[in-house]
Amino acid sequence: MQLAFWTVVTAALVAFVIARRPYPNYDSYYALVWGREIARGHLPDYAVFRTPTPHPLFNAYTAVLSIAGARAVRVMTMLSVGMYVTLLLGVYRMVRLKISPVVAFVAVLVLLTRTDLLAFALRSMLDIPFLNLIVWAVVLELKRPRRGVAPLVLLGLAGLLRPEAWILSGLYWLWLGVAIVRPRLHLPGGDVSRARLASLMPLVALPPIIWISLDWWIAKDPLYSFVSTRDVAGALGRQKSLLESIALIPRFVGGSEPVVNALVGTLGLVLALYLLRSRMFMLVALALSGLLTYLLIAVGGLSVIERYLLLPSLVACIGVAFALTGWMQLTGQPRRAAIGLAVASLVVIGVRLPAYASTIREFNGESRQTSSRFAGIESILTAAPVAADARRCRPFLAPTHEAVPVIRYQLDLAKDEVVASTQLSRAATHGLQLLQTGYLDPISLTSISHVQRKPWTVFPLTNFTYRAENDAWIVYAKC
Repeated sequence: MQLAFWTVVTAALVAFVIARRPYPNYDSYYALVWGREIARGHLPDYAVFRTPTPHPLFNAYTAVLSIAGARAVRVMTMLSVGMYVTLLLGVYRMVRLKISPVVAFVAVLVLLTRTDLLAFALRSMLDIPFLNLIVWAVVLELKRPRRGVAPLVLLGLAGLLRPEAWILSGLYWLWLGVAIVRPRLHLPGGDVSRARLASLMPLVALPPIIWISLDWWIAKDPLYSFVSTRDVAGALGRQKSLLESIALIPRFVGGSEPVVNALVGTLGLVLALYLLRSRMFMLVALALSGLLTYLLIAVGGLSVIERYLLLPSLVACIGVAFALTGWMQLTGQPRRAAIGLAVASLVVIGVRLPAYASTIREFNGESRQTSSRFAGIESILTAAPVAADARRCRPFLAPTHEAVPVIRYQLDLAKDEVVASTQLSRAATHGLQLLQTGYLDPISLTSISHVQRKPWTVFPLTNFTYRAENDAWIVYAKC
């Protein structure tokens, strides 16, 4: 039965990818550009307009993918979908080990309603492998408590994808050392000696050391990732005060369904914590560490976005599953209370069914436009007049910064050969100009504000000649 379920889920995802053909997002496309530079023996060039945060392990991953050449984008998408399935399987194993198979199965079903997580997978975003590494580190720890090396290795790899995992590694190391200072706690698993605890410290320290050293070597600034990410967050208006960030927690934790996941999920977690107590320790620790790093991100002036609350959001989905099915493993008064919560949860879900349907329609529409948008860039760049012009016309003028890495990767161009029109203070006098058609909404599909848009990002430039068009894009040129 389990094999049939996972086969159906995987087959449905593969069929969707084949039918709709998703593409990486902005950050992932730049990782492909940097990965190709690394594969060629060059340092990645981070000094680009609206530079995304460089993630060392993800850049190494895309360097390997660059072996596939032009097919790397497709390979990356399929691998990301595979990681998404592996994440679901990891959550199943994690919840089954600590709670029950029924709650684990329902938790996976709840996660499958999360169109935001599915979108992260289809856009090849590093959040999916990041969550994978953390969830499987927890699975390994639950299977053999206080094992040490294997969970720290996975958390260390996660720390080369996102710095939030540094805190998790540190907390896990402290957890290993608790028995040394509190020997009477009778914690699960074997005791960890001081010598072994000291030998594990490099696994905690290496990820931040590697990240900072690479920033120093490549960008000549040990804090480059932090500073550049903060600057971009400010430019895009993603910085929030601490109070504003706290106010956004319920919506961000809920993901694509904030009411059910945040409200029902929180109530389910409270009930599970009350009834299961120590069995919920690891899941609650995950949620609290995610909240802590989110608040630190806000205080640090970085982007306050949903992706930085993915760990608490994941745990909230498990809470929804427990709210619906936790009563099955209880007796007496706790069972009656849990049944009441399950009934109330079903009512809330029933009321929210139209919202679920709307979210699915929105996801379908966005995925269709994303596919058309990026497939349109691929086809317009290979159209005969444009392909000929691309060999002699410079620079290539992209309408926004988001199209820059796509063009650079497809045509294998240097950074000064592709320019975002939004970064120019005046209209260009020559080059290849790429414009969006009316089929794509140029505002809703990009993070560029009305203020940043200028006439030369929307309308053909003076004395530029029409070259080609498709449903999504038009190209003008003046060589």
